[in-house]
Amino acid sequence: MITPRAHLHLVVARARPEPHLRTLRSEEPVRLLPDPEANTATSPVKQLLASERALIRSLQHSGLPTRNKAEMTYWTGHRAVDDIFPPVDATAEDWLNDPVGINQRGKKIPRMHTADLSAGNEAMSKLAERAGERLQQMLAIQRAYLDRCLPLPSQTEYEWWVVSSPLTTPSHGTLTNLSVGWTECLRINTTFSGFIQVNGVELFGEDFGSSGDFDDADAIRFMRQHPGAYVDNAPYSDGGAFNLNIYAPSLEVLADLLDDTAVTRAAATAALNYMRVRKVGAIKNSHNPVLAALLLDSGTATQ
Repeated sequence: MITPRAHLHLVVARARPEPHLRTLRSEEPVRLLPDPEANTATSPVKQLLASERALIRSLQHSGLPTRNKAEMTYWTGHRAVDDIFPPVDATAEDWLNDPVGINQRGKKIPRMHTADLSAGNEAMSKLAERAGERLQQMLAIQRAYLDRCLPLPSQTEYEWWVVSSPLTTPSHGTLTNLSVGWTECLRINTTFSGFIQVNGVELFGEDFGSSGDFDDADAIRFMRQHPGAYVDNAPYSDGGAFNLNIYAPSLEVLADLLDDTAVTRAAATAALNYMRVRKVGAIKNSHNPVLAALLLDSGTATQ
């Protein structure tokens, strides 16, 4: 006998492949795979999504093609962002292994985006007023992120990443956001707290990738390394499965995180994956060219 809950899951499961079959004509008919644990799970939908993630990852790691982009852990095949690396005689993998060095090469190439700086003057003045004496510290943190976590920022500005400083402070208290693709990857709040988005598999290893969770030992070790920081699942998965936000209660903790090469490697992996998914799109409207110029034209964060 099929329970009402099981019947609902069956209806949803049967309906779900239909839009894929309409758009991907090469797909073969599919068979449903029952998931008995969903019937007793506290959150059946969460259980089904976890099972789906595990199946997609196992297929990908077996070398089989997968098309569910939101659940991939890494990206295969040529992407538009890969075309930015040949002018600096590098590849995406070269950049992940030496982001600061490769980005230094990129600084010899003129910036790709030029804009009327007057468009951002008022917003920049508001940011300086709200930040006060913390402004230079904030700029140093954003420069560190550009240097260590974003590929060739002077060539990818506006198309793949934007930095904003809203005229009116939003309800969640954002002071400035640095977004990659459609996603906030570095935020600083009016309380001078913030977060950095990272790839969880890169930070915590393949065990995290197989389960979507990290054990207590990993969490404790990380928090001992970075007192005050804590880790939670990122609310968006546009760049692949298992992204995390590392929350920092202060600018000092944010700066400390960006001095940790394990964190910056994980943040760089997340940012590159977002760039491989899509360009910025409509949120270009939030880009502040004055703030971007301050970050890009002032050298590296370590100077």
